[in-house]
Amino acid sequence: MSKSLAVVLVLGLVVGTRREAVAFWPALQLGRAVCLQDDPNAKKPAGDDKSSTDPEALKKLLERIGKLETEVERLKQGQPAAANAAAKDGQVLTLVDIAHIGMAFSAGGQTRYAAIHLTLANTTGQPVTLTREQVSAEIDGEARKLEQIPAGVAGYSFKHGKFDYYLQSMQPAKSWKVPAGGQNSFWLVYPGLPVAATVPKCKLKLTLGEVTKEIDVNEVQRAVLGLETERIGPRGSLALLTITGTMTPFNTQSLIDEMDRQVAQKVARVVLRWNADAPQPDGPILNWLNQATAMLGQPRNGNEQFPAIPGGLREFHLVRFSDNDGSADYSGYRGNSTPLRIHKSAAEAVGSALRTAYLALPRDELLQEIREGHALTRAAALAYGGGRLDAEHLPQIFQWIEDKDPEIQKSALQALSHFGEPEAVYKLVHYAKRNIEPLSSAAIESLAGSRFGAAHEALISLLKNEDPESKRRIVQVLAKYPRPVWSETLYEFAADPRAGLHLDAVKALTQVGHPRLVDILEAGLKSSEKPLKDLAFLTLANRTDERSERLAVDFTLAHLKDSPPDGSMIQLLSRTKDARALPLLLEQLERNKNDQNAVLNLLVQIGDKTVADKLAEKYPSLKPGEQAQVLNGLRQFRHPKFREYAGAALLASDSALVSIAANSLQQEGHPEGEKLLIEALDKQATAHLIHNITNALANYGTPTARAALLKVQESKDTNKQNYAKNALLQMRQRSPGFQYILQAQQRLQTAVEKNNKAGKAEQEKDALEFYELAIQLDPQLAEAHAGRGKVMLRQNKLSDAGKDFEKALELKLEPDSEVITGLALARVVDGRLDDGIKLVEDNRGKFKTQNQGLYPYNAACVYSRACEYLDEHKDVPDRDTKREGYRKKSLADLSLSIKEGFDDFDWMAEDPDLAPLREDAEFKKLLASKPADKPTGDKSKDNE
Repeated sequence: MSKSLAVVLVLGLVVGTRREAVAFWPALQLGRAVCLQDDPNAKKPAGDDKSSTDPEALKKLLERIGKLETEVERLKQGQPAAANAAAKDGQVLTLVDIAHIGMAFSAGGQTRYAAIHLTLANTTGQPVTLTREQVSAEIDGEARKLEQIPAGVAGYSFKHGKFDYYLQSMQPAKSWKVPAGGQNSFWLVYPGLPVAATVPKCKLKLTLGEVTKEIDVNEVQRAVLGLETERIGPRGSLALLTITGTMTPFNTQSLIDEMDRQVAQKVARVVLRWNADAPQPDGPILNWLNQATAMLGQPRNGNEQFPAIPGGLREFHLVRFSDNDGSADYSGYRGNSTPLRIHKSAAEAVGSALRTAYLALPRDELLQEIREGHALTRAAALAYGGGRLDAEHLPQIFQWIEDKDPEIQKSALQALSHFGEPEAVYKLVHYAKRNIEPLSSAAIESLAGSRFGAAHEALISLLKNEDPESKRRIVQVLAKYPRPVWSETLYEFAADPRAGLHLDAVKALTQVGHPRLVDILEAGLKSSEKPLKDLAFLTLANRTDERSERLAVDFTLAHLKDSPPDGSMIQLLSRTKDARALPLLLEQLERNKNDQNAVLNLLVQIGDKTVADKLAEKYPSLKPGEQAQVLNGLRQFRHPKFREYAGAALLASDSALVSIAANSLQQEGHPEGEKLLIEALDKQATAHLIHNITNALANYGTPTARAALLKVQESKDTNKQNYAKNALLQMRQRSPGFQYILQAQQRLQTAVEKNNKAGKAEQEKDALEFYELAIQLDPQLAEAHAGRGKVMLRQNKLSDAGKDFEKALELKLEPDSEVITGLALARVVDGRLDDGIKLVEDNRGKFKTQNQGLYPYNAACVYSRACEYLDEHKDVPDRDTKREGYRKKSLADLSLSIKEGFDDFDWMAEDPDLAPLREDAEFKKLLASKPADKPTGDKSKDNE
């Protein structure tokens, strides 16, 4: 009998969504040309795509294929972009426009799947039919057939561009027809791929008559990405990567491969941007890139769904997709040793990535970079490295202020902040007075950020003598560079509303600080200007000194007499828990009937028993969302009405209310709550709300809860069945014995040489110990009994294995073909031939599409053992007739298993379960059918 690999159960159930410089080739616009979603008139490819004979559609498709093939060949050869050529006629041409790699979770563990959308264009004069058997894939060197998508994976979907794609609609057809002069599209899905830190290498092979066409999906997706690389900065120390096409989960690996190539060339700085024609990547890709910048240098990959950023990178910066090339602002990084890595412009990203290089670059090279560098690096070199220049370079900096490039002008002004010479300060004051943006603001920033007192004094003088608009701009800048030196000046403006700057001055003063700041804020609370009043309250509410807190609370209490609280008031009261607010909040609850959630939540947070009684009284008249808030509060208050209301809420049709009711009962953990949940399993009429109740019962984890879930598992409603199964799985995974099941499975999966009998015996001994420990800790763990039974089966202890399998099925083990056939085998050996064979046949349909012929192989073993039993018991009535029937059945199942993919002929030849057939001519013929050039499979021999 074949011994399949032990199934590893995942520790948490996740429900799927039911998501150097190369020539620029703008004319190609490959991403938009290839990806259907980028065409507003394009129809979404579906799982059941229909063929078409539209000549115009075929013409466009051939153009797209020609462009893509040209780019793929160019990338292979490393050549500059060539003119686009249309695909040649007289062939069946292919296009992979979407390739997705996704994650799937099931009871068997975490895996990946590849979903590939393939279009065939038939330019021959004859229709073409492609069968499922003519399509194969090689994924990371392993040959894979196109088969039905398992139920545990088919429920997943993913997003690409504007559309959601559902794997259930991608089940493969038996064949696809491509009409002459037409096209057809369909999906190819390959589930069960191992989880890895890289995107798999994938090649498709299509057998079209005498021709086998091979498609390298990774190369195609690399072409779709349209990645360009340019080395810029001092000594070419930065790689500027520009994406001009479509970024997909599949071609993220191409991006990482290019980064690896740059790291191998000793480049440790990378900036990534998109050109104006590139479509925006999907959310998960952008999240991955954003997260990668934040986690740069950390040893682990923050998102296992995508490949890891190379560890050799010291700087990795992104340009925000929506603003690829805006003006740069380096002033925000002044004095900031850890700048952000996501920027509004390419110039800013490049400058930030090269900041440390400019701080260490020899001065002559720095000057050369400023004078002759790349357009994106000159300004950054001046802004970040300008402070390293000497006073003798001031005339050169003054010249750069007059440069034609506005970014160079700004950077030159920013560089002057590092100089205290009178002429440098004078130049900054001069440009600050000119009121020409953005130069005036840059000059003011430099004066404020300067470390020289002369610059600060000049700025204060400027503040007192400029026009109101310039003053406002200066005050706003002072808030960014808080210094005690201008505290008094700001206080004067803040205290004098006649100047028209008091609002901006108060904002700046809150940053700079002043001994009489609270006086200013108290006066602001009494102002008739709403912006000033709001600013004063918000500032006081965020302070924690006694006077500020008292002023903010008194203002809030006065506000509550007439109006509901706003967000900042709610935060303040949540922190202070001032009981004086309770009657005012209850009055607001009566007065304001629209949105009461915020007030209810605040009452729950700061209320007492009296408040709880009021809320319980009001509960029946509230909306479902509001009832959910109150219900959670009643649990916290331990109010006697809680369970009564929660029991009724479990039967509501509002998902939020049902969820809160179930979770609240679970958190309370009272036996009466468990009873309410069990009763609701039968009474809740809306099937999709059952999962809240089953999850709560799973968290109770009692024998009573388990029995109720087992009962629901037998329901005729598929949704209820699945919810109950998931809840039971959660219970088992939280069992103290479950960790030992995992250890046993891991021990069995440890590689052992085929002929190392002692090693295998030790392996089985260790696994048995783990399984037995799991059973001791939790006798209700079906997987522990099943696992121990499988080890017993390996050891040919069929009777003991049968007992464990019986117990596993009694405990409602999830369908497991090896348990079924193992139990059948035990029954047959025990003389219960009819029971064993009936068990095999009754369950045959459940495992038709699983395990590449494993079930019929093991069924053949059961029939063979039945022959053995009859050989040993000659007194059985109709023995010869029965034996012949069993022999034929065994051989038929063996033949079926080979047809379905079972290829371990070496094991078949020595399997003790098949000993009764060993001299049979038909059996020998089956063994002789082993393909000469096909390596023996490893379904069982590593686990014998």
